Amino acid sequence: MDFSIILCSLLRGVGYDAYVVSGYASQKLTTMDERESVYPLEKMSLDEEEGQTENNADSGKKEGKYRVKPLRQLKSNFLTKQAERQKALEAANEQKKSNEINAEENRDAQDEEVDELQGLRIHFWVLVLPGMRDIADPFFIETTTAKVYEIEDSNFHGVEAVFSSQNYWVNMQTCYDGLKGISFDLGDNSKWEFVLLENSQPGRALRKDELDSKTGAGKAEDDEEDDSKKQVLDLPPSWVERFEISREKFELRTPSGSKTLTYKNANVVCVSHNPIKSHSI
Repeated sequence: MDFSIILCSLLRGVGYDAYVVSGYASQKLTTMDERESVYPLEKMSLDEEEGQTENNADSGKKEGKYRVKPLRQLKSNFLTKQAERQKALEAANEQKKSNEINAEENRDAQDEEVDELQGLRIHFWVLVLPGMRDIADPFFIETTTAKVYEIEDSNFHGVEAVFSSQNYWVNMQTCYDGLKGISFDLGDNSKWEFVLLENSQPGRALRKDELDSKTGAGKAEDDEEDDSKKQVLDLPPSWVERFEISREKFELRTPSGSKTLTYKNANVVCVSHNPIKSHSI
């Protein structure tokens, strides 16, 4: 929840229409299970190597048109057959490893299917709606991993409410099949019930006639003001202390001394005041 509130605050500060989502998610997201994901920095390094290889190949093609023909390479049929056998053996080993990995993934999927708390694991993440900063479609951000998901992703099982610095909206829709078919039009009062009457809804200000309908129309202006003050939700003071991070705590990446993240192809160890260390598995 802390990650989601901070990220939502940052996104709204730079002009995005962002909200914190309170709902339910899969065991994979709530436990930050990255065992099926590839270590992102290693993937980036592989992409860079492929790009450099392509650039070198292109530069080789752009050499002068006058080139010396290479000498004829003599090949041994025996060595060629041995190499083919070795490749076939390596392919068989890779296929065996692939089958073992698939079997393990299937077992993990089965274990997740029989999760006793499926649909009950409380989670918080960020919703970004279209209309600002050239955003065309709504999407979710998982704040613990910074990954972007579609709003109908199967990892999200339900939504109770969304909130921002402007208002709090309660979801009136039933999440029978996850978030499939769920509308995130917060201006639709039949699907999202807002709590704070003083604040505006997304994309428009609260009209006076709507406020009058909430506070009772047909009375005198003084009576209307009194009724509106009575019916506007009076929130209690926050029980959370002021959020402050000292320079020492900010630089301390891991308060317990170290932290290990497990990926599909690597274990990443984060050590306080030291760069990230990783090794392949």
